Amino acid sequence: MANVFKSKIGFIFFIPLISGMLLIALLMINDHKAWIGILILFLVALFLIINFNSIRYIIDGERLIVKGFPFYNRSIPISKITKIKETNNPLSSPAASMDRLEIRYNKYDSVILSPRDKKGFIDELLKINAKIEVINRKAKPLR
Repeated sequence: MANVFKSKIGFIFFIPLISGMLLIALLMINDHKAWIGILILFLVALFLIINFNSIRYIIDGERLIVKGFPFYNRSIPISKITKIKETNNPLSSPAASMDRLEIRYNKYDSVILSPRDKKGFIDELLKINAKIEVINRKAKPLR
């Protein structure tokens, strides 16, 4: 049976985004012909909310599957994971929070995730591959 971990959602993403969209919508309301613009803003906001809520990390057998609506889908063999490191790297990734984990696998590959239950997520990966090195931001083991 697969274990599913949802992405943690950080409000640091939503506050500037929603504030900016509300400001634009308020400016458009003054122009009575701008309702199409408000509709487009609403649809973009809806898309972003659905996107952030659909990010999930699935541990299915020997694979870590990273899914993000609608475009992101990656499968990583857990046996190839070498290191898990806490990070707050702002690079674009399937992570809706700045409280992140960088997963290193193969020789040079990595993916940045933000599971709500970081400890549970790491523990499940370690059950499958006990050789994974786990490091927090202060270079100390997380466990």
